[in-house]
Amino acid sequence: MIDKKFILSLKSSFLITIFSLFVFTACSDGCKSAPKLPRGKGSNSTAKGTTGKKGTAGNTEKESSKKTNTKPTPTPSNLQKTIVLFHGLGVPEDTGISALGKKLKNDIKDVRVMILKRPNSTTVSTTQQAEEAYATLKEELKKKDMIGSPICLIGDSHGGLVALELYRQYKDDLNIVGIVTNHSPLEGAPGVNVDIDVVNEFKKTVRGLLTSASLFLGGLTLNPSQIDSLPLKEMLTGGIQQPLIDDLTANSSLLNNIRATLTSIQIPVLVLAGYADILTNIDALLGFASQDKRFGQELSKVREQLKELQKEKDKMEEPLKLLINGALSSLEDTFGRIIGDKRNDSFLPYYSQYAEHISVSPSVMRNPKQGYHHFYGMQYHNEVYNDIVRFVNQAFENKK
Repeated sequence: MIDKKFILSLKSSFLITIFSLFVFTACSDGCKSAPKLPRGKGSNSTAKGTTGKKGTAGNTEKESSKKTNTKPTPTPSNLQKTIVLFHGLGVPEDTGISALGKKLKNDIKDVRVMILKRPNSTTVSTTQQAEEAYATLKEELKKKDMIGSPICLIGDSHGGLVALELYRQYKDDLNIVGIVTNHSPLEGAPGVNVDIDVVNEFKKTVRGLLTSASLFLGGLTLNPSQIDSLPLKEMLTGGIQQPLIDDLTANSSLLNNIRATLTSIQIPVLVLAGYADILTNIDALLGFASQDKRFGQELSKVREQLKELQKEKDKMEEPLKLLINGALSSLEDTFGRIIGDKRNDSFLPYYSQYAEHISVSPSVMRNPKQGYHHFYGMQYHNEVYNDIVRFVNQAFENKK
């Protein structure tokens, strides 16, 4: 027989996990930070001559340039390549995007990396964000004498939608040669419209479970009565304003535009999507939320319990393993109702990231990764990062 107290202890671990997951799911990207916009180098190369004796035309052009004190007209052969990075909702200081930019600059030859910050990313529509990003990008290219420079866009989470909107509106004015979307809500984010009745029902369940758990666990600083006062609906929407909620709702005007773009686009697009098991997803969320100093210590304790459970689960005797798997299945169902589907990356449904219900153009390559949760970071997942580097190099090579 299994010791009753032992089973109760295990169950209480799950109760706190559910509570912590529910409270901190909406932390979303708002906890990230990053350094300021890097100032990449422009192209200083000189156009090669194409006529006359060997070396003559090139020398003549250099002499002419010196006499007139003007630069030669830029041509595709001497334009520096440009990578433009877009962060997710509410994180203009995203350290992950900054780290990705530095790594790409080191690993891709002759490239300038720009990070287009969007301080209003949670307040104005995605289309307006794309318009403002275009104005900033065009001005930067003009300053660096790089009008016509081949450009590859890389968007993380909501930034992928901004990148696709930028392409849709300004593809005839910019030399965009490739687009990468990572964990992007290409078919929307159901979590932003989670029903208040579902929230209240979930709060009631968590309150009851946490009351029971508090009887068996010491050192618990959160108490059941705090559940009632939490603005969970607001937390689940991540503090974003109505224009973004509208954009991320299924069949919105924005998502219809995204669908049309992915259906007809001719340039290469790399769609990166991820999903993970429930324990990995919870650990990812708790790890991200633990950056908040108010809750970091308690969340760290829960993470330790989860890691131990994940390590020992397969070693357990069959009756206890069935109990654990049943609890995990229930937890997965509950989490799926919040996110929009049981198969998710800890923040968005897999189908939305993958554009599963969109008949994409042949130029769109979809790349799923198991275990690749929403907060992983493109630069830290070796397979994902190498796929991005190969894709970007090929996109630039194809436009030579």
